[in-house]
Amino acid sequence: MNLVLLIIKMKNKISKLNKGFSLIEVILSLAVLAIATTVYMTSILDNEENIFLNAKRNTANNLAKEGIEAIMNIRDNNFTNLVDGNYGISEINNQISLIPNSDTRNNQIRTITISSINTKLKKVEVSVSWQENERRNSNITLINYLSDQTI
Repeated sequence: MNLVLLIIKMKNKISKLNKGFSLIEVILSLAVLAIATTVYMTSILDNEENIFLNAKRNTANNLAKEGIEAIMNIRDNNFTNLVDGNYGISEINNQISLIPNSDTRNNQIRTITISSINTKLKKVEVSVSWQENERRNSNITLINYLSDQTI
């Protein structure tokens, strides 16, 4: 019987010591939770923005590659059709042709610059520019040298 009373007294003492969380413990817990939530949400938003920006960069890179390939096709048909200047690309009925200045696709501006190195060699520079966000514009440039393939 004495053992039972002793156990009951011990439980009463323990329960008096642990009546609940103090105000400081609650505030500290909320602060840790707020910091963890902020870090988590910031990383999610950064990841979403990076995915969006990478998609734009990938599209720009593909437009630049397409420009190089189009100029190579024109070169393969007739090297003399590659006249020095700035151009864009137009495709009508599966026919690729050069248009003056530049062309725009997906809010990205592509400019193809053709310049002569000598009579048998041309430098082709394809630049694609776009606005990444309100504060930053971006540009990607591919350069290729094309020679006259005719003998």
